[in-house]
Amino acid sequence: MKKMIVTATAGCVLALGSMMAPGIGDVAEASSDVRYAETTAALNGRSGPSLDSNVIGVVPSGKRVEVLEIVNSKWVKARAYGKTGYLSTKYLKEVSGDTDSSSSGSDSDLADDILNTAAKQKGTPYRFGARSGQTSHFDCSSFTQYAFGKHGVDLPRNSRQQSKVGTTITSRSDLQKGDLIFFRTGNRSDGAIDHVAIYAGGGKIIHALPRGGVQVDNFSGFWVKSAVKAKRVLD
Repeated sequence: MKKMIVTATAGCVLALGSMMAPGIGDVAEASSDVRYAETTAALNGRSGPSLDSNVIGVVPSGKRVEVLEIVNSKWVKARAYGKTGYLSTKYLKEVSGDTDSSSSGSDSDLADDILNTAAKQKGTPYRFGARSGQTSHFDCSSFTQYAFGKHGVDLPRNSRQQSKVGTTITSRSDLQKGDLIFFRTGNRSDGAIDHVAIYAGGGKIIHALPRGGVQVDNFSGFWVKSAVKAKRVLD
């Protein structure tokens, strides 16, 4: 989904491109029953069967996708995370269609992937105004932008901009893994949103803070009191 959040959400599921992975091309010619493939590396999903086509998302390595059409020996049209696009066959391998369909990618899978990426950065130092994409330090919104962006979900750069995308969550009980929670911590004189965290499930959040850098905290006490908005960007 290469669109700020509303698109970003869709971005992570792209269509399969080429099917040149070992064995895929041969099977494609011999049978029309190939319906599923698994990525052997992270793959860009594209809007068309060409490297010149726009990237609309990223399918992580080891994800099962539904093959909708074998375009040629190099590209397939496929569906993952509920979205459709084109994938290169170079990094795809055939898998049985008997596998549980839940393995083909869902918003829950994507949230887990994002949270795993976020967790790998625990302890990374904080720096206000950190540059997008670098991982030696983060501020709160560059951290969320990085964790989501690694999986094809494009977020705006700062927390106030991020709070304007996605679907608003109106009840704390409706929070799901991968939702963004926004806060007014009192660090701004104008009372604007000044912090963002990722809901990690189980009453936990993961975020980047001036003291301690990237860390996991309970979504309770101060954090509940200062929360002003939650958004779902993985619809």
